[in-house]
Amino acid sequence: MITTPLNMSPTNENEKKQEEKRRDWLGVEDSDAEDDDAGSEEEESRVKGISKRSTKRRKVDHVDSASEDEEDGEKESQEDEGGEAAEETEKASKTKKKETKKQDEDEDDLLFTNPNKLKPLTQEELTASKAATKKTGVIYLSKVPPFMKPMKVKQLLSRFGEINRIFLAPEDPKAYARRVRFGGNKKRNFDEGWVEFVNKKDARLVAETLNATPIGGKKGSYYYDDVWNLKYLPKFKWHHLQAQIAYENASRQSKMRAEIAQATRENKTYIRNVERAKMVKNMEASTASKKRKSGDNGEEEGKKKVIEVRRQFRQNKTKGSADTGKVETSEGVKRLLSKVF
Repeated sequence: MITTPLNMSPTNENEKKQEEKRRDWLGVEDSDAEDDDAGSEEEESRVKGISKRSTKRRKVDHVDSASEDEEDGEKESQEDEGGEAAEETEKASKTKKKETKKQDEDEDDLLFTNPNKLKPLTQEELTASKAATKKTGVIYLSKVPPFMKPMKVKQLLSRFGEINRIFLAPEDPKAYARRVRFGGNKKRNFDEGWVEFVNKKDARLVAETLNATPIGGKKGSYYYDDVWNLKYLPKFKWHHLQAQIAYENASRQSKMRAEIAQATRENKTYIRNVERAKMVKNMEASTASKKRKSGDNGEEEGKKKVIEVRRQFRQNKTKGSADTGKVETSEGVKRLLSKVF
């Protein structure tokens, strides 16, 4: 029995014998055979490595598939938890939006900004409001102490009676900008003000007693040495002040509108005159160029000087001899002169 190696088959032995005979007949050395053997061994090792890798890959793929299944389960559980959290957040946002809408509606009701939701007043409420407005009294502050705010005015005057509303007119923005530019105080200042008391008796008493008196208070206070300038306005109500402010605002807007219209008109006329001047200048330049091209006639006309023409009036000649230069007097003139002198 011929023993063959494990990795060698009988067909391979026959092929090898044929190759050896061929090499002997051609005179080829055994190095090529060794190279072929080495190449066959390399191929076998490569095939074995590939088979090992394939087995490893199968094992890894199996493990990966198991881990992927676990991860998918974890992801699904996380997605379920995330979906529940998202639903909770959406519910919370919806509730917040509803609360904000309710707050806005309440504020609108308080501020009376939405006319569609205003409830009509009953006859009793209307009469009560009219009676309350008749009882009110308004005080005019001709000069507000420097940098005094409305809350400070209310704090100082509320000791003498119940105050309903306060309005202080701010200073001119140009004056404020000028003061800040030159390094002055940056606080807002007020020029004049109006204070509405619930009871007109309190307003009249405050105006009579506090007018031209120092504000006082603590000795180290900011407004200790300032003086009140108050005047009670009889038959003057708060709606009169609102109408006056609305009229002043409307007049200011109309004046601004008129000034803007006048400025635009002036700008348009200026642009029109500039365009007309350019047109006239171009026409004069074109006529001058034509005269230059005309030749000698144009040169002669250019050399001519402008002659000043003076009007001559016919003069009446004087009576008398032209040689002596004396004027002869008539007999009537002599008679008249003799009577006078």
